[in-house]
Amino acid sequence: MAKKRVTLKFIENERARKSSYKRRIEALRKKFSELCTLCDIKSCIIVYSPDFEEPFIWPSSEETKELLAKYESLSKFHQTKKMVNNEQYVQCRIEKLKEEVSKHMSKNKKMEACILMHKILNNGRGMQEIMRYEDVELLKWYSMEKIQEVQHYKRCFPPLP
Repeated sequence: MAKKRVTLKFIENERARKSSYKRRIEALRKKFSELCTLCDIKSCIIVYSPDFEEPFIWPSSEETKELLAKYESLSKFHQTKKMVNNEQYVQCRIEKLKEEVSKHMSKNKKMEACILMHKILNNGRGMQEIMRYEDVELLKWYSMEKIQEVQHYKRCFPPLP
């Protein structure tokens, strides 16, 4: 049976809120434990809740203190080396998406040129009858791409003596 979608809002009922907290903390602990085991890493969780006096600490208070001390002993450079803020994350994501769009556009352009080339070769009619200027430019570009590929293969695989 599928789980019911939960709306993310504050749970007014105290008993339900505490129950949800305990269930979700246990799920979080399990995920962190799996992550540590699978990736052979050290991590810790510290969660403060207004409903409980003691914070939830995993794996143990001593191990967490050791891990935090090790982190704090690192230089500021190493502590923040891979950190990004929201703006940096969004900029990086935009760049990746632009690259992906560019790759797809290039792939589409190659497919269009290939299809056009096959139409010309299979149709048997003159190029002037079926093509526009843009089509000629596309075929010119496609031909140059193929020539560069052939030249690359010639460099990589010199003729045998």
